[in-house]
Amino acid sequence: MYRNYTIKHTQEHVTNAIADYGPYRFFVTVNFQNMQTDASARQVLEFIMRRAHKQLLGKRWKAHHEPLRGVVVVEYAHLIRKQNRDRGNCHYHILLKDHEHFPRDDEDATDIVHSGFISAGRSVYLNKKKKPIGNNNIHCRLVKTDDLLDYVTKGAREPNWDM
Repeated sequence: MYRNYTIKHTQEHVTNAIADYGPYRFFVTVNFQNMQTDASARQVLEFIMRRAHKQLLGKRWKAHHEPLRGVVVVEYAHLIRKQNRDRGNCHYHILLKDHEHFPRDDEDATDIVHSGFISAGRSVYLNKKKKPIGNNNIHCRLVKTDDLLDYVTKGAREPNWDM
């Protein structure tokens, strides 16, 4: 019973910390089409974020714009149901804040952010043949309610979850 309280408290703590950093405008999910180690997945995400900055803000964005701001949360899920591994393949949830460079219209802005991340993901190769991100592995939508924060932090309910 005490352990459940601690787990619930951890999720509440993380959810509140992420909410305090908000508000967020976009929710981007980056999935991998094959198994990745944590290190290679992090390397791919860093590459995608660098490319997304260039795609969304321009090649010389550092001289003219603030960087994109938000929160990245890693989650583990099995590619195939009922796998025997302890945890599945990682994927990333990105809560992205609004940016002065994005259009005010929600639909236009979502399309631009989605296409920017898709374009960034297309250019990722782990080696000459292996592509970790497929065209259907990046999704973007608007953040409309705070209920999304509970979804993003659901991994904090797991007993082996770590901050």
